[in-house]
Amino acid sequence: MQTTKTIPPLTAADAVAAVVVGAAALALYLRTLVPYPLPGDSGEFQVLVHQLGAAHTTGYSTYLLLGHLFEQLVPWGDVAWRVNLFSAVMGALAAALVYLAGKLLTGSGPAAVVGALSLSVGFTFWSQAIIAEVYTTGAAFLAAVLFCVLLWERTDSRWAIGVAGMLGGVGLGAHGSLAPLGLAVALFLLLNARRWRTWL
Repeated sequence: MQTTKTIPPLTAADAVAAVVVGAAALALYLRTLVPYPLPGDSGEFQVLVHQLGAAHTTGYSTYLLLGHLFEQLVPWGDVAWRVNLFSAVMGALAAALVYLAGKLLTGSGPAAVVGALSLSVGFTFWSQAIIAEVYTTGAAFLAAVLFCVLLWERTDSRWAIGVAGMLGGVGLGAHGSLAPLGLAVALFLLLNARRWRTWL
């Protein structure tokens, strides 16, 4: 793996590659998307996203709000299908962001593609991307936070670390698994405290 100093910045080609990776994942999820109402938590989410209700602990407010907005904007399909589609779109977004984060981390486009596609076609992730569930939305927020933190670490972009904090906070309403990520990011920032002092 290349060192931080030798890893090249992201380019327009990387943006195109991220879009292609996300589109490939979305095509897969659309081909296998569950088209009907579901039992259990998925059925609960299909109803609550449409009605903008309150889910079981921890509430999943961000997921419900974003899902409701998406479901209202999509002009075709029934409610159950549209809510399932929201999971597919967020899964595809997560794949695209994993590509960008992987490219920043390794400097290798092929490695980033393999990482993103491995996530996309993994059995557990794939199964959650075709039903009404919170996990792909949580994964998209997690990948976005990691991307922003890596972008800050690679480029000293001050806005990136602020956006990472905002996304992490909002993302807690998608899934509580982002809380441990916050601790990891805080530790990472402490280890880079010298860079903070140069801003003062």
